[in-house]
Amino acid sequence: MSTTLALAADFIERMSNPAYGIRTNEEYALRFAMLLDSEQFGSLMIHEAKELSAIDTLTPHGWLWFLRWAQSQSVPLNHKVLLDVIETWSSVLLQASAIDVGTQDTEWTEHRQIVPLEEFNHPFLRELLLRSIRLPETEPSQVEKIEGLDEGLVRTSRAEGVLVALLQVGREITLDAATTLLHHRWMGQFKLVNYFWLLWQGLDAETQEVWNSRLRPPQQSTGQFR
Repeated sequence: MSTTLALAADFIERMSNPAYGIRTNEEYALRFAMLLDSEQFGSLMIHEAKELSAIDTLTPHGWLWFLRWAQSQSVPLNHKVLLDVIETWSSVLLQASAIDVGTQDTEWTEHRQIVPLEEFNHPFLRELLLRSIRLPETEPSQVEKIEGLDEGLVRTSRAEGVLVALLQVGREITLDAATTLLHHRWMGQFKLVNYFWLLWQGLDAETQEVWNSRLRPPQQSTGQFR
Protein backbone atom coordinates (compact mmCIF):
# COMPACT_ATOMS: atom_id res chain seq x y z
CA MET A 1 0.00 0.00 0.00
CA SER A 2 1.30 3.46 -0.87
CA THR A 3 1.93 6.03 1.86
CA THR A 4 -0.79 8.39 0.64
CA LEU A 5 -3.45 5.70 0.37
CA ALA A 6 -2.37 4.21 3.69
CA LEU A 7 -3.07 7.56 5.32
CA ALA A 8 -6.24 8.12 3.30
CA ALA A 9 -7.65 4.66 4.05
CA ASP A 10 -8.45 5.52 7.66
CA PHE A 11 -10.20 8.74 6.67
CA ILE A 12 -12.17 6.95 3.96
CA GLU A 13 -13.24 4.20 6.35
CA ARG A 14 -14.35 6.60 9.06
CA MET A 15 -16.37 8.76 6.68
CA SER A 16 -17.97 5.87 4.74
CA ASN A 17 -18.69 3.19 7.35
CA PRO A 18 -22.02 3.86 9.13
CA ALA A 19 -20.80 1.83 12.12
CA TYR A 20 -18.82 4.91 13.20
CA GLY A 21 -22.00 6.97 13.41
CA ILE A 22 -23.27 9.96 11.46
CA ARG A 23 -21.27 12.52 13.44
CA THR A 24 -17.96 10.78 12.78
CA ASN A 25 -18.90 10.13 9.14
CA GLU A 26 -19.64 13.80 8.57
CA GLU A 27 -16.60 15.03 10.48
CA TYR A 28 -14.18 12.88 8.49
CA ALA A 29 -15.97 13.57 5.21
CA LEU A 30 -15.47 17.30 5.79
CA ARG A 31 -11.81 16.86 6.74
CA PHE A 32 -11.11 14.61 3.77
CA ALA A 33 -12.87 16.99 1.39
CA MET A 34 -10.51 19.71 2.56
CA LEU A 35 -7.54 17.42 1.85
CA LEU A 36 -8.83 16.63 -1.63
CA ASP A 37 -9.20 20.35 -2.33
CA SER A 38 -5.45 20.58 -1.94
CA GLU A 39 -3.98 20.37 -5.44
CA GLN A 40 -0.98 18.36 -4.26
CA PHE A 41 -2.98 15.79 -2.28
CA GLY A 42 -5.67 15.51 -4.96
CA SER A 43 -3.05 14.86 -7.61
CA LEU A 44 -1.35 12.24 -5.45
CA MET A 45 -4.68 10.46 -4.89
CA ILE A 46 -5.39 10.33 -8.61
CA HIS A 47 -1.88 9.11 -9.42
CA GLU A 48 -1.92 6.39 -6.79
CA ALA A 49 -5.45 5.33 -7.68
CA LYS A 50 -4.25 4.64 -11.22
CA GLU A 51 -1.36 2.57 -9.83
CA LEU A 52 -3.45 0.59 -7.34
CA SER A 53 -2.99 -3.16 -7.84
CA ALA A 54 -4.56 -4.85 -4.78
CA ILE A 55 -7.97 -4.68 -3.13
CA ASP A 56 -6.83 -5.04 0.48
CA THR A 57 -6.21 -1.30 0.64
CA LEU A 58 -9.83 -0.62 1.57
CA THR A 59 -12.85 -2.28 3.17
CA PRO A 60 -16.11 -2.71 1.23
CA HIS A 61 -17.41 0.60 2.65
CA GLY A 62 -14.17 2.28 1.65
CA TRP A 63 -14.27 0.77 -1.83
CA LEU A 64 -17.79 2.02 -2.41
CA TRP A 65 -16.72 5.57 -1.66
CA PHE A 66 -13.46 5.18 -3.61
CA LEU A 67 -15.21 3.85 -6.71
CA ARG A 68 -17.72 6.69 -6.67
CA TRP A 69 -14.90 9.18 -6.28
CA ALA A 70 -12.95 7.57 -9.16
CA GLN A 71 -16.06 7.74 -11.34
CA SER A 72 -16.67 11.41 -10.47
CA GLN A 73 -13.06 12.25 -11.33
CA SER A 74 -12.97 9.99 -14.43
CA VAL A 75 -10.02 8.14 -12.92
CA PRO A 76 -9.28 4.84 -14.73
CA LEU A 77 -8.63 1.98 -12.34
CA ASN A 78 -6.79 -1.28 -12.97
CA HIS A 79 -9.29 -3.72 -14.47
CA LYS A 80 -7.93 -6.63 -12.46
CA VAL A 81 -8.55 -4.67 -9.28
CA LEU A 82 -12.12 -3.95 -10.35
CA LEU A 83 -12.71 -7.61 -11.19
CA ASP A 84 -11.31 -8.68 -7.83
CA VAL A 85 -13.62 -6.25 -6.04
CA ILE A 86 -16.61 -7.69 -7.90
CA GLU A 87 -15.57 -11.26 -7.23
CA THR A 88 -14.73 -10.75 -3.56
CA TRP A 89 -17.85 -8.93 -2.37
CA SER A 90 -21.44 -9.81 -3.27
CA SER A 91 -22.89 -6.32 -2.82
CA VAL A 92 -24.66 -5.43 -6.08
CA LEU A 93 -24.18 -1.74 -5.31
CA LEU A 94 -20.42 -2.27 -5.00
CA GLN A 95 -20.32 -4.44 -8.11
CA ALA A 96 -22.29 -1.90 -10.14
CA SER A 97 -19.94 0.88 -9.04
CA ALA A 98 -16.93 -1.18 -10.16
CA ILE A 99 -18.56 -1.90 -13.53
CA ASP A 100 -19.44 1.78 -13.86
CA VAL A 101 -15.77 2.75 -13.42
CA GLY A 102 -14.57 -0.01 -15.73
CA THR A 103 -16.80 1.15 -18.59
CA GLN A 104 -16.95 4.90 -18.01
CA ASP A 105 -14.77 5.93 -20.96
CA THR A 106 -15.88 3.27 -23.44
CA GLU A 107 -17.33 4.33 -26.76
CA TRP A 108 -19.90 1.74 -27.74
CA THR A 109 -22.53 1.11 -30.38
CA GLU A 110 -25.38 -1.20 -29.46
CA HIS A 111 -24.96 -4.74 -30.76
CA ARG A 112 -27.62 -5.64 -33.31
CA GLN A 113 -26.68 -9.30 -33.03
CA ILE A 114 -26.01 -11.32 -29.92
CA VAL A 115 -22.33 -12.26 -29.89
CA PRO A 116 -20.80 -15.32 -28.18
CA LEU A 117 -19.66 -14.55 -24.66
CA GLU A 118 -16.05 -15.38 -25.47
CA GLU A 119 -16.12 -12.81 -28.30
CA PHE A 120 -17.59 -9.89 -26.37
CA ASN A 121 -15.54 -6.95 -27.58
CA HIS A 122 -14.54 -5.40 -24.26
CA PRO A 123 -11.72 -7.11 -22.30
CA PHE A 124 -12.94 -6.03 -18.86
CA LEU A 125 -16.56 -7.07 -19.38
CA ARG A 126 -15.60 -10.23 -21.24
CA GLU A 127 -13.47 -11.36 -18.29
CA LEU A 128 -16.27 -10.37 -15.90
CA LEU A 129 -18.75 -12.53 -17.80
CA LEU A 130 -16.34 -15.45 -17.90
CA ARG A 131 -15.73 -15.22 -14.15
CA SER A 132 -19.45 -15.00 -13.43
CA ILE A 133 -20.17 -18.38 -15.02
CA ARG A 134 -17.08 -20.11 -13.67
CA LEU A 135 -18.11 -23.13 -11.62
CA PRO A 136 -16.83 -23.31 -8.04
CA GLU A 137 -13.75 -25.43 -7.53
CA THR A 138 -15.78 -27.76 -5.35
CA GLU A 139 -17.78 -28.81 -8.41
CA PRO A 140 -16.33 -31.11 -11.09
CA SER A 141 -14.38 -29.18 -13.71
CA GLN A 142 -15.90 -31.45 -16.36
CA VAL A 143 -19.43 -30.83 -15.06
CA GLU A 144 -20.76 -29.73 -18.44
CA LYS A 145 -19.85 -33.12 -19.88
CA ILE A 146 -21.64 -35.24 -17.30
CA GLU A 147 -24.76 -36.78 -18.80
CA GLY A 148 -27.95 -36.30 -16.84
CA LEU A 149 -26.52 -33.81 -14.33
CA ASP A 150 -29.31 -31.76 -12.76
CA GLU A 151 -28.60 -28.19 -13.83
CA GLY A 152 -30.74 -27.00 -10.96
CA LEU A 153 -27.89 -27.92 -8.65
CA VAL A 154 -25.46 -25.49 -10.30
CA ARG A 155 -24.95 -22.40 -8.16
CA THR A 156 -25.64 -19.20 -10.11
CA SER A 157 -25.54 -16.53 -7.38
CA ARG A 158 -22.40 -14.96 -8.86
CA ALA A 159 -23.94 -14.69 -12.32
CA GLU A 160 -27.19 -13.37 -10.85
CA GLY A 161 -25.36 -10.60 -9.01
CA VAL A 162 -23.37 -9.63 -12.10
CA LEU A 163 -26.55 -9.60 -14.21
CA VAL A 164 -28.30 -7.23 -11.80
CA ALA A 165 -25.22 -4.99 -11.57
CA LEU A 166 -24.96 -4.77 -15.37
CA LEU A 167 -28.63 -3.83 -15.63
CA GLN A 168 -28.27 -1.30 -12.81
CA VAL A 169 -25.42 0.52 -14.58
CA GLY A 170 -27.65 0.70 -17.65
CA ARG A 171 -25.11 1.77 -20.27
CA GLU A 172 -25.48 0.42 -23.80
CA ILE A 173 -22.34 -1.65 -23.30
CA THR A 174 -23.51 -3.16 -19.99
CA LEU A 175 -26.95 -3.92 -21.41
CA ASP A 176 -25.27 -5.74 -24.29
CA ALA A 177 -23.15 -7.63 -21.77
CA ALA A 178 -26.32 -8.58 -19.86
CA THR A 179 -27.89 -9.82 -23.09
CA THR A 180 -24.80 -11.87 -23.88
CA LEU A 181 -24.84 -13.40 -20.39
CA LEU A 182 -28.52 -14.36 -20.61
CA HIS A 183 -28.04 -16.07 -23.97
CA HIS A 184 -24.82 -17.91 -23.14
CA ARG A 185 -25.28 -21.69 -22.98
CA TRP A 186 -23.79 -23.10 -19.80
CA MET A 187 -24.84 -25.32 -16.94
CA GLY A 188 -26.51 -22.47 -15.06
CA GLN A 189 -28.33 -20.85 -17.96
CA PHE A 190 -31.85 -22.01 -17.22
CA LYS A 191 -31.56 -20.94 -13.56
CA LEU A 192 -30.18 -17.55 -14.56
CA VAL A 193 -32.91 -16.99 -17.14
CA ASN A 194 -35.59 -17.96 -14.64
CA TYR A 195 -34.03 -15.55 -12.15
CA PHE A 196 -34.23 -12.81 -14.77
CA TRP A 197 -37.94 -13.45 -15.28
CA LEU A 198 -38.52 -13.24 -11.54
CA LEU A 199 -36.93 -9.79 -11.63
CA TRP A 200 -39.01 -8.93 -14.70
CA GLN A 201 -42.26 -9.77 -12.92
CA GLY A 202 -41.56 -7.08 -10.33
CA LEU A 203 -41.33 -4.31 -12.92
CA ASP A 204 -44.01 -1.98 -14.22
CA ALA A 205 -45.44 -2.77 -17.68
CA GLU A 206 -43.47 -0.04 -19.44
CA THR A 207 -40.14 -1.19 -18.04
CA GLN A 208 -41.01 -4.80 -18.83
CA GLU A 209 -41.50 -3.85 -22.47
CA VAL A 210 -38.18 -1.98 -22.53
CA TRP A 211 -36.34 -5.00 -21.11
CA ASN A 212 -38.02 -7.32 -23.61
CA SER A 213 -37.06 -5.11 -26.52
CA ARG A 214 -33.54 -4.26 -25.39
CA LEU A 215 -32.36 -7.55 -23.89
CA ARG A 216 -34.28 -10.01 -26.07
CA PRO A 217 -34.23 -12.51 -23.18
CA PRO A 218 -34.68 -16.25 -23.74
CA GLN A 219 -38.04 -17.62 -22.71
CA GLN A 220 -38.49 -18.82 -19.15
CA SER A 221 -37.55 -22.46 -18.81
CA THR A 222 -38.77 -25.31 -16.63
CA GLY A 223 -35.92 -27.60 -17.58
CA GLN A 224 -32.53 -27.77 -19.19
CA PHE A 225 -31.29 -25.75 -22.16
CA ARG A 226 -30.14 -28.10 -24.87
